Amino acid sequence: MTRSRDLADSADKDISGTVTLDDIILSNDMTVADNGKVIFGAGSDLQIYHDGSHSYIDEQGTGSLQLRATNLNIKSAANETYIACVADGQVELYHDNSKKFETTATGVEVTGGVNITSPTNARALKMQNSANNSASQITFLSHDGTEDSFVRNQASTSAVDTLSLGTGGTERMRIDGSGNVGIGTDSPNVHGWTKAVSINVGNSNSAAVELNQNGTKVGSFNIQGDQRVQILNHTANPITFNINATERMRIDSSGNVIAGGTSAQAADAVTLMADGEVTAAGFYFSNNIGSAMNDTGIRRATTSTLVFDTGSTERMRLDASGNLLVGNTSTGLTSDGINLHSNGTLEVRRNISTANSSTVGYISRGSSDGNLLNFYRNTTNIGSVASRGGTTASFVGYPGSGVGAGVAASTNMIIPSNETGAAQDNRINLGSTSTRWKDLYLSGGVYLGGTGSANKLDDYEEGTFTPTSGVPLSAASGVYRKIGALVHIGMKFTMGSSSSGSTAGISSLPFTNVNDNSARAGLVISWNTNGLGAGATFLLGQGTTSGVFYLDGAARTYSQLAGKTFYIGGTYPTAS
Repeated sequence: MTRSRDLADSADKDISGTVTLDDIILSNDMTVADNGKVIFGAGSDLQIYHDGSHSYIDEQGTGSLQLRATNLNIKSAANETYIACVADGQVELYHDNSKKFETTATGVEVTGGVNITSPTNARALKMQNSANNSASQITFLSHDGTEDSFVRNQASTSAVDTLSLGTGGTERMRIDGSGNVGIGTDSPNVHGWTKAVSINVGNSNSAAVELNQNGTKVGSFNIQGDQRVQILNHTANPITFNINATERMRIDSSGNVIAGGTSAQAADAVTLMADGEVTAAGFYFSNNIGSAMNDTGIRRATTSTLVFDTGSTERMRLDASGNLLVGNTSTGLTSDGINLHSNGTLEVRRNISTANSSTVGYISRGSSDGNLLNFYRNTTNIGSVASRGGTTASFVGYPGSGVGAGVAASTNMIIPSNETGAAQDNRINLGSTSTRWKDLYLSGGVYLGGTGSANKLDDYEEGTFTPTSGVPLSAASGVYRKIGALVHIGMKFTMGSSSSGSTAGISSLPFTNVNDNSARAGLVISWNTNGLGAGATFLLGQGTTSGVFYLDGAARTYSQLAGKTFYIGGTYPTAS
């Protein structure tokens, strides 16, 4: 039904069909049944309806749904405000009729906390300052509304992509576009490094970083006023240094630095003691940085024993008794090496398998003569070994001034020397009245009382011999003593029975008589004559080892001397 007239009356009207009206003025309610719609627009663009469960304002046409009001409020059925909009002013959002969010001329204000969630890798919160070179900032206010702290994005051309944190209105920390962190400085790029942390403190002593546990200060990194950097543990516990979750070094409460272990002076650790002492199981050296350090070094072999290695082989040790051993692991002369005992004893051994093929030791004083070794008793010099004349050596056994004595060597001779090792003539004694030499073995002679050939005694010999004769002798024996060219003899025998008229003689003397008449004439032999009478002689033959008996110038025969016992003693010269 289409009517072009006013429906201005107070009665209820039921209208079915299509009604086209210019204006509708209602003084009472207009009721539309569930799912009945109030439709606006030629294309049903705006619809208002209730579907029995919910109410809808449904804008489906072109353009936007616009709500216009001087002040716009959206409230609950209980008149609690959801949204309040003020013309030319703020827009307010409420929770349970309490304002939580408000726009301002410079941004927004939030009362209470803000929880922001977002999908993975999505931006939960994005802030931008539309003004060129202007910072975006989040400011935190104190209870009285004054600015307390802030987070700011420095967007100026000189600090692009820089985030700053401040307190009390002053910037305190900055992270620049390279990831460098600065605390107390707006230039955290330390010496051109990236991802660096720069902490700037004042001139006075300051704790740059403080570490706390349950409110108790445990450690800190400090910068002193004199620019000293300190790492402090404020407890009695050690400071440890770990690599790959394993402790590698520590500084204990006594100030000892321990590497490789946890206890100072432990067998498995290197310890730098607070008093400067260094302890370790061994120290090894390498020519190449990075090479394994197991070739040359110093180590502890056993308790209180220090060993020196080269070529991965022990070369020397200082044992628990303070003895220095080179080439040996124990004292004694059972193996090659040099042992210097702590009491001063020196042991040297070199096993040379081939005789005269090498030398055990060498001593040289270079190009000058003088002492090679000096010997002392306490601090008193008691002797020396020296080089003399460039080619000989001397040994001084008593260095008393003016009375010193020693021996020196020269070509084919050993000579006496004084306290300086110089040769001495006719001053040094060989032995004394109470300290004599026992035996002297010589292959040459002895010069007595002078140095001429007449003073030479070149032979001495003692022995026994058995005299023989032309007839049997009984109880025959003899002794001799040869001094130089003189032979002193004594013999005893009994002449055997004989009727021979041959001249009686004795043979087998120990040395040959000289072949000289003067020597023969000067020989005198005496014996028990057994009734032969005085003047009997025993005359030796020249150049022989025999002699005959004479009495009163006549030779005696065997028959004359038969059965007689003779005791003969005397001296005769020999040619050798």
